Amino acid sequence: MKSLAAPLLIAIAAIAVFGPFLANDVPLVARVDGRWRFPVVEDAHATLGLAPNGGTWREWWVTRAEDDDDFAVMPPWFLGPFEVHADAVLDGPSRAHPFGVDDAGRDQLARLLHGARTALLVAFGTVLLSVSIGLLVGGLAGALGGLTDALLLRVIELFASFPALLVAMSCAALFGGSLTAIVVVLAIVQWTQVARVVRGELLALRGLPFVEAARGLGVGPLRLLFLHLLPQLRGPLAVT
Repeated sequence: MKSLAAPLLIAIAAIAVFGPFLANDVPLVARVDGRWRFPVVEDAHATLGLAPNGGTWREWWVTRAEDDDDFAVMPPWFLGPFEVHADAVLDGPSRAHPFGVDDAGRDQLARLLHGARTALLVAFGTVLLSVSIGLLVGGLAGALGGLTDALLLRVIELFASFPALLVAMSCAALFGGSLTAIVVVLAIVQWTQVARVVRGELLALRGLPFVEAARGLGVGPLRLLFLHLLPQLRGPLAVT
């Protein structure tokens, strides 16, 4: 199983990053009226599948022969996640739709590839933000101890006492339904778990001989925290 973990993780990350380049209803690269464009990475109208002629890129692709200078490189699956195929509703896997079509006429493969990217961005952003906050607060509490530990522990308990659903609804009202709002909501709910683990581990490490030796050599609290204590937390943080 260990031998499969790394390739599987790499495959998921590759699908999430390159999903829109594999299945989309806009070209990867297009030469329109003598100008090179990259619709798959452009914002605004390109993400809605609108071509320079005001229609869809699919319509432009069909009529591109009118101008010999027009050129485009299409994704392997020229299918968008929101593109509706009314004549193929609930169709099973086929050459045109490898994963079939849902009840709204949307291609399942395109939706899977685009959805994987969103899920990975949310997961990565949440972990990064929650671990950063948890390391900072829990690290200061565990390394400094005393009054600082007591005050920061109250802060951790305060945030941990908030109902997750109430926090989610409040943040959604403040920030809207963007990916940033989702990441912030999840991080606010989860950073206290990281902080508690970090604080507990650091309190256990503070009395060990290598910490006492570092203090005896004149190592300051912050340097002791970042150079000697936090590197010992890789295992517990990975589990958390």
